[in-house]
Amino acid sequence: HVTLPPTRKRARLGSVRSQGEPSAAVARKEARSRARPACAPPPPSSARHVSRSRQGPLNTMEPSASGVFCNRVLSMVNSEDVNAIILAQKNMLDRFEKTNEMLLNFNNLSCVRMQQMNERFLHHTQTLVEMKKDLDSIFRRIRTLKGKLAKQYPEAFSIQ
Repeated sequence: HVTLPPTRKRARLGSVRSQGEPSAAVARKEARSRARPACAPPPPSSARHVSRSRQGPLNTMEPSASGVFCNRVLSMVNSEDVNAIILAQKNMLDRFEKTNEMLLNFNNLSCVRMQQMNERFLHHTQTLVEMKKDLDSIFRRIRTLKGKLAKQYPEAFSIQ
């Protein structure tokens, strides 16, 4: 542990009072660290702080406005209604989960059928392409035979 000369130490602590004392924020921090033993846990953060209305009164002061508001809101809520809402939500969740499962099964079945139909479609498309090629070849042969016959027997193909 290295100690700094007094002038550097004051400069490091931040703003310095005229008598050379540390600032108020530093003094509060030092006071908190002295008040708490080294092995004690740190004080709770503000996020985990429990409101005084739930802890019970810490002193005999009258309740705060937020406490009164919370108590009135809580007194307006009927626990039976809340339980009915929770039960309805659970029932809806079950129905949605079943519906989701049915839709997943339908999608899987549709995917399989789509693949089967796609394969059949490709096969039929290839068959049609081959048939068109065959018909083109056949009509080409017919045209060539017709041309040869027209040369051999021009009177049969003449227009009267």
